[in-house]
Order: sequence, then structure tokens, then C-alpha cells
Amino acid sequence: MLREGKIWLARSTGGEDLFLLPQKACRHGVLAGMNNYEVTLGAQVLAEGFSDLGIPVFMLDDSNRLAGMLNPRKDSGQLGDKSAFFDLEESGFTCQGYPVTFWDIYGQTGIPLRASMMKMGPQIISHILSLNKTQIQLLKIIFHIAHDQGLRINDIRDLKAMINYYQSHIENYRYEYGLIDKFSLEELFRSVISLENKGLGRFFYEPALDIIDLLQTDSSGKGMINILDSHSLVFDSHLYSGILLWLLIEASKCMPAIDMPEQPRMVFIIDEAQLLFKNISLPLLEKVEHHIRKLESKGISVFFCTQNMTDLPEMVLNHLENKIHFAPQAYTPSAQKATRSAAMYFRKNPSFDTYKTLLNLGSGTVLISLIEKNGVPSVVEKAYILPTQSEGGQISYAERDKCIRNSIVYSKYSQVHDFESAYEFIERRKIEEAKQIEKHLFGTVESTAFGKQYSSNTEKGTTSTSYSHFNMVGDAEPISKRKKSSGGFFRNLFKK
Repeated sequence: MLREGKIWLARSTGGEDLFLLPQKACRHGVLAGMNNYEVTLGAQVLAEGFSDLGIPVFMLDDSNRLAGMLNPRKDSGQLGDKSAFFDLEESGFTCQGYPVTFWDIYGQTGIPLRASMMKMGPQIISHILSLNKTQIQLLKIIFHIAHDQGLRINDIRDLKAMINYYQSHIENYRYEYGLIDKFSLEELFRSVISLENKGLGRFFYEPALDIIDLLQTDSSGKGMINILDSHSLVFDSHLYSGILLWLLIEASKCMPAIDMPEQPRMVFIIDEAQLLFKNISLPLLEKVEHHIRKLESKGISVFFCTQNMTDLPEMVLNHLENKIHFAPQAYTPSAQKATRSAAMYFRKNPSFDTYKTLLNLGSGTVLISLIEKNGVPSVVEKAYILPTQSEGGQISYAERDKCIRNSIVYSKYSQVHDFESAYEFIERRKIEEAKQIEKHLFGTVESTAFGKQYSSNTEKGTTSTSYSHFNMVGDAEPISKRKKSSGGFFRNLFKK
């Protein structure tokens, strides 16, 4: 909710209103807590505030709790105590729906979200496939060969064609890339097939998502809330993290830098963020950290939602300055240790002990620290998060389908386009190579058919046909004088 041009997020237990300043919202943030439902509600309040500012949002819905944001909240008496505590009537709080665009990598519950393998790159594809070091190097070689020959690897079919082409022409590349184990190539090929078994044949296709298409507003000026259905993705951490890391890196690459933005261009709110960095290689982690740092200068903000802040790598956590932590429910020694570490990331408040307060947080309460005007994080406060203005929860199939078809980008992504790429080029080359082999075997024969010669007499206007021995050019010895071979005529021919 907006108040005085600022996002009103919470009210402290002492009655102080806590705001996220638009000009400081480009500084990334984190929402943490063991109760996924509470964290999702906090993310929903955050998304509503950004949308009110006209800022597009990209969110993930892994539990079907966000689709109902397109409908106003239904007051069922749950706002009774909150209404009095927050003075909602005097503050201008209204229940309202928000513009929503649904996305789905499978194209079933949203507009198809697709990616090009060439744009995603071998590093992230290797992460999705869980490849070993040898296979990663092989995949990089294959992409390098495709790039050198001007071939595009758009989809799985293209990648399979490139692997087969490389395997059949491996001797031609030995000098440049060294000796390659064919067994490793076969393992790589089988890994690529596993993508098809996961139903990703339609994800790696054209048209690939253009990040610019996420930067939409509705007719009233509210920022579009893009919701990616991820309820099945979270069960495959490599696929889940690969898609999200690609989106963040792509946003970092395609957006121009801006100096001192008044507010973010766009906001990513990433649920189950701990999965992003699970089993991630150090080179890829360093690349992600580099792009997360760059996103801030591009006017793009990222808020990570996780169970505990320490679930995130320290090099990433150091960039997250707007912090909201719900109850950690730390009842085991390991959980209490993680909670103590999380408390150290907040700026201390002399009024209370951060660790003890965090450890004993109840339902609906948070510890919160936001960037102030001077760019310094505020001291940590114990507070209550504002209620949502939209409904949340699930919606009917008819509502979802209507929302999908009414989207301004539906016509662009609803149909698959099979542009010419590596597969088509390699198929043509196979045909040409087959013709070359046929020409090499049979094209040097004096006759146009096996032993049959044609000659025409243009003066008489007649055509005569004569027969001669099937003799190869350059072989002066008649066939009749050659030593017979027990291998048969055709075996002897191909031996020659």
C-alpha cells in the first residue's frame, strides 16, 4: 500500500510506521521465515506496493497462493484486530485487485515461457543437466563449434544434432580440441535426452522470452504482476535454479544502466531462493553474484524469499540490505545456530536483543530493517506486516484462461516458431555429404549407368545405345584380363 509516495510495509510494536522508500528499493532484499504461508503474504504485500508505484513485478508461485491477486480481498472478519491496530480506515486502506499475467514453462497454466539454448548458454544448461567437469567442457566445445560456423542452437533437437555431428566428425576437431572420449559424448547425449523426458521440449524453443515484455503496466498505471507457476519446478532444484538464474542474468544483460533511479524499473521476488544456490558450482555462483551486483545499477531489484537468511551464500547475502525476517521456529541446536547468524546481519537496536527477539517471534510478527534516506540500514524493529489488499489463493480455470487470453503478450508467445537453426543446416549437410560419397564411388565411371553408354547422332536425328565393359577411369587393364577374386564382383569393386 502507498502512503505519501512510499510503500507502507509494517507498523512497529511501538506504533511507528515503516516504509520502503522507492529510491532505495533498488537495493536488493530478503524475506525469511519457516512458515511459507507468512513469507508468501509478506511477498504479496511487497508486490502490491511496487505495482501501486507502476513497477512491474516477477514472482514465483509454488503453492497456488498468488493467482487470486487479480481479485480484491474479501473481508471475512479477519481484518478486525488488524484494522484497529493499523488504523486502516483512516489510512485509506482499500481492498483491490491487481493486474496479473500468468506464465508457465509447460504452457498449461499460463502463457508459455520459453528460452533459447544459445541465449541460456552452456554454463547454465550444464547446471540444469547436472553434468560433470568433462561433460561441461564437451558442451562448451559444441557451443563453440556452433558459434564458429554461425549455427544457432535454439532447442533440444539442435543440440542433439550438434552432438551427433561432432561425434561423426571428431577427427576434424582433434587438432584444435584434443582427443575426445566418445563415451563421454554418448553420456552427454543421454543427459540431453533426459530434458525431453522432463517435458522441456517446448521450453527450449522459439520465441524465447524477451525480458522487455515483462515491463508492462495496465491502463490505470499499475505495474503488471507476472506470476510464474513453479509448483512442479521446485521438485527439481537444478531446473528451478537454472531457469531463474537465466532470467536474472538475461535481465542484467539486456537492460541499460541508469544513474540514481527514482524507483526500480522492475522487481524480482524469488520464492524458495535457497534452491537457487543448491549444488551450484563456484564459477556459476561467481557469475550470478556479479550479475546481481550489476542489476542494482540497471534499476532492477531482487528480493529473495527463503527459510533462513543464512541459506543464501554470503557473497550474495552481502548485497541484500532490505531485510524482513518472520519467525524462524528454531527449536534444534542447528536451527538456533543459524538463527544467531541471521540476527547478526541486522543493525542492532539498543532496546532489545536481536537474537532472543528473533528466536521468540510469534505468528504475524517480524524483525525488519529497511534502507533509510541516507542509504544506511535502519535499526532493526519488531513489527507487524500490513494485511494484503488483494485476495490471493486459487482461482477457477475460467478466470485463469480469461486472464491469459486477454494478456497483451499472449499472441506473441501462444504459438511455437521453428526457425532455421543447427538441425536444418546439419540435415542439409548430411544430404550433401551423401551426394559427395555417391559421386566419389560412382561419378567417375565412364558410363552414366552400370556399363551402359549413351551416344546420340544429331545429324541423323537418332539415338543409339551401345554397351561396354564397366571400366574405371585410369585403369587401362581390361576386366577380362584381371585375376578373379573369390570375394565377388562388388567386393572387388569397392576394394579398388
